[in-house]
Order: sequence, then C-alpha cells, then structure tokens
Amino acid sequence: MNKAKDQLSRELIKGWTQVAAGNQNMTASAHTIRIANATDAAAVSRLLKNSYSALLPAFYEDTVMAQILPLITKANPLLLNSGMFYVAMAGRGNVVGCGGWSVRRPKIGVKMNSQGNIRHFATHPDWLRRGIGRGILHRCIKAARSQKIERLNCYAALGAEPFYGANGFLAIKQIDVPISGDFSFPATLMCHELS
Repeated sequence: MNKAKDQLSRELIKGWTQVAAGNQNMTASAHTIRIANATDAAAVSRLLKNSYSALLPAFYEDTVMAQILPLITKANPLLLNSGMFYVAMAGRGNVVGCGGWSVRRPKIGVKMNSQGNIRHFATHPDWLRRGIGRGILHRCIKAARSQKIERLNCYAALGAEPFYGANGFLAIKQIDVPISGDFSFPATLMCHELS
C-alpha cells in the first residue's frame, strides 16, 4: 500500500471512530433519516458508487476494486422494498447516506432464526463525520430489537471495523465474502449481541 493510501486509511479510521463514539467536534449535519423505497434506487446507486469509489481504494488493491465496484454499487431492490433499509436525506432531497438490515443472509437469502444482517451501508464522502452512518445503524439496531432479533451480523469492509466496533460490534474473524463466481471480497465478520 502506498503512502497516500496509508494516510487516507488512518484518517478514515480516526474519523469513523470519532463519529461512532459521538465526538462533539464533528461537523453539524442537517439531515433526516427515513425508510427507503423503490423510487430511491437511482439515488442510492449513485451514493454507493460515490462512496465506495472514494473510500474503499484506501483498503483494497486496484485489481480488487476493478472487479468489485460494478457489483456492489447497485441498489438492491429487495432491500429497498423491505421496510428495513434507510436513507439519510439532506438539502433538496439529496441521498447522503444509506444502510439497512435483513433477516436473510446476503447473497444466499437463507432466513436466519433470531439473527439479522447489516446491509449495504454507505455515506457520501462529503458528508462523513456527521453522524449519518451512526444514525442509520442505530435505527437498524432499534428495529431489529423490536422484532426480537438477538444478534446482528455484519460483513464489514476493510477499514470499517473501527466504526462498527465503536457501535457495539465485535470482530469475529477475517473472511472472504463470495461476490460473483470465483471472486470474493476480503472483509471482517462482526457481530452485535442484542439480547
């Protein structure tokens, strides 16, 4: 990893940790969080592309990014219509954050008894350190508890572990998440016990 990527990695991790811990020095944010729907698909896809294209290269090699971005920057219609996916809105209806949870495991769709999964979180790079991700994550945790979910699992992208860790998630192990065919995405399996 080159020096620039290394520096960006340290800055992002520091920022995610501060925001997740409720740092009082973060920039004020005028945003609202609401349940997403199918009409948000294009805006969520743009957000995913802007966020992941800017933030993930600090943690992944260029060859991985070239393969993964086309696959992870499209809004998932099932999540958008689930009632368990949220968007953060700012200004004149700009989507600046998104994320949600499901009771089905990503990619394989198997329903898990008493467990949920954190899904497709992103914040626009211009809106980092304003509590958007934390706000959405706390909505997910509250909703999961109300449905008697005992544990939330998360496949955290490299570099996002401090954010999730500061919000009660524990790192379990490094994993390779199957994405397409023989291609997998290095991540950290994390969990948050809700009971």
